[in-house]
Formats: sequence, structure tokens, C-alpha cells
Amino acid sequence: MDDCIIIGAGPAGLTAAIYLARYHLAIRLFDCGSSRAALIPRTNNHAGFPDGIPGKELLQRMRDQAARFGACREERLVTRIEPKKTGFAVHVEGGEYPARAVLLATGVVNAFMSSGATGYDSKVWESLTHFYDTRAWIPRNVTFINKAALDSLDKPTQEAVLKAAKVAEERGWKLWENKTEWYHDEIKKKGMKVLQPSPELAAGFKKIGEQLTADWLKRSGAEGQAVIDAYKKSL
Repeated sequence: MDDCIIIGAGPAGLTAAIYLARYHLAIRLFDCGSSRAALIPRTNNHAGFPDGIPGKELLQRMRDQAARFGACREERLVTRIEPKKTGFAVHVEGGEYPARAVLLATGVVNAFMSSGATGYDSKVWESLTHFYDTRAWIPRNVTFINKAALDSLDKPTQEAVLKAAKVAEERGWKLWENKTEWYHDEIKKKGMKVLQPSPELAAGFKKIGEQLTADWLKRSGAEGQAVIDAYKKSL
């Protein structure tokens, strides 16, 4: 069991890790890689660097210092903290870690890209007030079948498989619509405003999408163009 698990490995979390590890405590940091300090070309408000220091360099120096005193840093996303009789269980993707204490150093979030589902799971209402339903991506599960395997089936079996796939596709889209609305209603209940994107924001996303598509077509060639043409035809 760790003496303390620190969630967040920006300057605040790393400072706590350095201080606690110096007391010979078992310290673990979970770092999801979203520290705002990494985005700052030169920070001028950190003690000891009167001329400023690049954010990434500051983080690396602090990581090295924390590690020198025995703090363990892992690049994992924390999904849940569960109180126990003798401390806490910190749940991450793929497991859980017991700790006597948990320290939150998750920083401040100004904005981020998320589906309603992830926003709900991450309790986005604790740090943000507005959710813009841009439909930037649509979460869904897809089942693939090898074309050669499909072609090897007899005609009735092929038709049965394709018929089942069509039914599953229609059901999947409907479930997505219903679940998306449910997530939006839930984050509204938590006080968030769920809004449609402004024309300017929508146009910006459209421009980004066009650029990403153009870049992909340069690499994929004629085969990629055929995929895009078939998609546009289906709209």
C-alpha cells in the first residue's frame, strides 16, 4: 500500500511528491499527460527561476528530483477513487492501487474535447460550465469481417450475415442517439449548459476536417479517394 497517491503530475503534484518522498514515504503519482505547464513556452512565476524556464524543462527537472527521492510516476488515467476502511482504492485503466491517503493536484481545465459520455464519466461539471455539442466524433462499436472470409461463404449465408449487419447497424445508431441524449441530460442536471456550436466554431471544425482529409488523401492515394467518394455519396 502506498502512503500517498498523488493524482496529477504538474508542478503542484510534483512539489508535493518531492516533499513527501523526502520523508521516506511511499509516493505514487498518476500523470495523464495534460499538465498545462507543458504548454507554456516560458513560465516566469515559479520560485527559483527569476529569468523564467520553459514549462517542459521545469516539469522534467521536477520529475527527476521526485524520482531521485523514490517517488514513482506512472502515465495512467485515474477513473475513480473509492474510500475504504483503511484508506482508498485508486482505480486506473486496467487496475487499482491502495493508498493510505490521496492528494488531488489535477489543476485547472479551461477547455477540452470530449464526447458527452467521457464528459459525464470524468465529471466535467466540476471544472467547466459549458458543453458545446459539436458531434466531433460519434462513439460506437464496429465489427469487421474479413472480405475473403465473407466471399468464401455460400450465397444464403452471405445474405444472412449482411442482413444481420444491417439490423445491428440501425440498432447501433438508434442506441447512440438515445444514449447521447441521456448523457447530455445528465450533465445538464449537474448545472452545465449544453449548447449548439456557434457558426464560427462549426466553420472552424469543418476547415480542420477538410485539412485532415486532404492530408490523409495525399498518403492513401486513389484507394483513399474511393473511400471518401463512397462516403460522400452515402450522405
